[in-house]
Amino acid sequence: MIAICEQQRRWQTIKPFTCESFKMTVSPKGKNLPDFFFSCDWGTSNFRLRLVSTKDQAVVAELKEECGAKVVSQGSKGGAKGDPEESPFASILLRGVDELCQKVGIRESSMQVVVSGMASSSIGWVELPYARLPFSLDGSSAITTRFSLRRPEGGDLSVLLISGVQSDDDAMRGEETEILGFCALQEDSQFSPDSWLILPGTHSKHVCLDQGGIVTFRTFLTGELFELLCHQSILSQSVSSRSISLEGSKETFFCEGLKTAQSLGLSAGLFSVRTNTLLKQISVEQNTVFLSGLLIGSEVLGSPALQKDCPDAIFIDRRTQLSPMYEKAFSFLMPDHQICLLGQKGELPPVVSGHMLLLKAGTVI
Repeated sequence: MIAICEQQRRWQTIKPFTCESFKMTVSPKGKNLPDFFFSCDWGTSNFRLRLVSTKDQAVVAELKEECGAKVVSQGSKGGAKGDPEESPFASILLRGVDELCQKVGIRESSMQVVVSGMASSSIGWVELPYARLPFSLDGSSAITTRFSLRRPEGGDLSVLLISGVQSDDDAMRGEETEILGFCALQEDSQFSPDSWLILPGTHSKHVCLDQGGIVTFRTFLTGELFELLCHQSILSQSVSSRSISLEGSKETFFCEGLKTAQSLGLSAGLFSVRTNTLLKQISVEQNTVFLSGLLIGSEVLGSPALQKDCPDAIFIDRRTQLSPMYEKAFSFLMPDHQICLLGQKGELPPVVSGHMLLLKAGTVI
């Protein structure tokens, strides 16, 4: 089932950074942008499409469907590759575009869509090579391709497909566009040397931003490991996979998990989750918070940012429910570093801002 939710809000001037030293280099606004375009974030599990008004700087309508690149690729007969217009990816996108156009009453014959995420991967729509580091935050380093799709009701849909970014031993697809969006906010500024951006999630990213570009990054499978431990390990009887918070006394158990990550490390610390219930009679809810502290603490202790003598600042994406835990973990384990939160509710999703920047840049492979 497709869930559609209209958002009738205007962008305010977006100022997600709480520290003055960390600012952007390029604005997404420009005369070359169309009045409307579609922003598509195509992940491994989910497909999200947004209709964006560039004049009002607002998301007009959006839909989300559980038909990510993995699902589409596995479900397509003969594979998803070949002529882009004949691909099941094309039919899903065209259906979504038509649905949102009808929802808001737009009847323009030609439209544009920017697509990022796993649609450019080996399991995606059209496979593109990764861009290499350093990756400029003005969008000029992005590897993209353009092609057109014929809309059933007539007219064309121009598709701008974005690749990901790789280092020598790591890779991302989709997060680089979010990073562009986070940074495309204020003009004529430069990044302070050696600032780090933390994107919590299933596959958390720790990204070093220096001299107006991404210079290195590291991926942590913290969220995925949490799910596996909660459902498929011996610890499944000791913890719960329900959403947790740091309210009340739970923060104490989260900090105990952080301390255990410091003293025992991840592997030995994980068995402490088991002994917490066997020997200490800690409740399942409290133990789940402890496990979160252990996993996030291990991530923070393994962060490349920790290996630096004094990074200028560490910025944490505050839009997820994990953000307070990451803020606490970094503050607890890295007390000498400046920790800043970025992003606020009601602001334009950073992936949309990143798409606007790339649409204006129009870089093509």
